[in-house]
Amino acid sequence: MSRTEGSGTKARRQAIRRLVVAGKIRTQNELAEKLLEEGFRATQATISRDIRELGLIKVSDIDGRAYYTLPETHDRLQANDQLKILYRSAVRKTEQAMNLVVIHTAVGLAQGVCAMIDRLGWDGVVGTLAGDDTIFIATTGEEAATRVMEVLRGI
Repeated sequence: MSRTEGSGTKARRQAIRRLVVAGKIRTQNELAEKLLEEGFRATQATISRDIRELGLIKVSDIDGRAYYTLPETHDRLQANDQLKILYRSAVRKTEQAMNLVVIHTAVGLAQGVCAMIDRLGWDGVVGTLAGDDTIFIATTGEEAATRVMEVLRGI
């Protein structure tokens, strides 16, 4: 049984958020098809309004093809890209000490690297502290610190 136009706006918008996070939705028609598969029948005008109300934005992937994303997802992707650039140029050494990750940077660059890490909101990170050339990342335990180290090594 499909839902009718106008009913279940909140549920439809939750479905849109879920669909956009789950995969690259490139067009409103594609979104309409995915919604129909989930039992939501919506016109192009309704989908357009939902996109506007949810604040979805279009970004390009590495191939230059546009797709819809949530603003917070886009911010996270931008922060991740910025961290990679800054990390590669600023960081001199990274170490793990039990539940702490210690990052040594060039003088004056620790705060910028730390701000990018904070924006990413990694699971298991309970706090960060940056000086002039050193960052401490406190995690919930050694496993979380190891995961942070793996992410940093991947950069």
